[in-house]
Amino acid sequence: MDLSARLKQKLRTPKDALAESLVAEAKALRNFLDGASTDLPWALRLNDAGGNKKIVEILEEKTRSLQLSLATIVLNDRSNAYTDALLRAVKILAKTTEMPNSTQYNTTGEAVRYYPLGLILYTIFVCGVAAGRGDLLKQVLEIPLKRSRRRDPEHILELFYYWHDARALFNDAFSQRSCEPIAQRIRQVINDRVGEMFAEVSEPEFFFRGEFVLALAHIDLNITGGSAVEYQMPLPGLYLYMHEAYEVIEELLLDHPDWLDKVYKNPLDEILGLFDQNASKAIAPNCIAIGLRGLRTAEFYRQALQGKTKE
Repeated sequence: MDLSARLKQKLRTPKDALAESLVAEAKALRNFLDGASTDLPWALRLNDAGGNKKIVEILEEKTRSLQLSLATIVLNDRSNAYTDALLRAVKILAKTTEMPNSTQYNTTGEAVRYYPLGLILYTIFVCGVAAGRGDLLKQVLEIPLKRSRRRDPEHILELFYYWHDARALFNDAFSQRSCEPIAQRIRQVINDRVGEMFAEVSEPEFFFRGEFVLALAHIDLNITGGSAVEYQMPLPGLYLYMHEAYEVIEELLLDHPDWLDKVYKNPLDEILGLFDQNASKAIAPNCIAIGLRGLRTAEFYRQALQGKTKE
């Protein structure tokens, strides 16, 4: 061990060592996604359920340690000792993909490389909503999605459009015809890995509340960016299609926790009004969304405000 390494080992605290390990985990995942590994080809084909399922599982396994570590931080780190390390780790993953030189690729091979970042964001929001970490969620949403060759960065939520071409691969991998196959898989992975951390909360409650709060962030982004009203719609998600999402989202809005308003830059009542107006535009083609049918989110929010005023 050289002198600089010895000094670093001597001077850093145990907390620093854990933080650096978290960042190193994110760097290792980023290097895997950017490389030309034969385990993760840049050119992927459909009609190969076994091979494509293996691709998905490889990405999930590469993400496992980081996902569990970030979930633990979000749920338990009330003193924000590891918030900086969490944000650094997400920043490392938040970049557009760039294939190695002289590598054959297709859009599916590119798109599937956004799955780990999407899985991480979902996990942070599911845990962050359960733990009431509004300030942290806002910080995560301020991380840019860096583009290659010094082009202007994009918003991190753009990753959910970049991964669009991977949807067919997920349906192929699990022999299904889901309207939201990636979100469906993420739900399963989060429950399998993180579910036991939610001792007093049901699975639909922690998953759909997290997904809904994340989906609203896209409306907030479009309001801030000055998009036309008809384009100010939420992110697509599984919550649009599942009956079990209705009640837990309704309860979240009626509870109106104080942290919820901290997540967004614009007033929540404005965001919810646009959600009620435009949510149907986030439905996948040839799909029917029944999960939130009849739900008026802005109305529930106003009821919650009135109740707090009377108190």
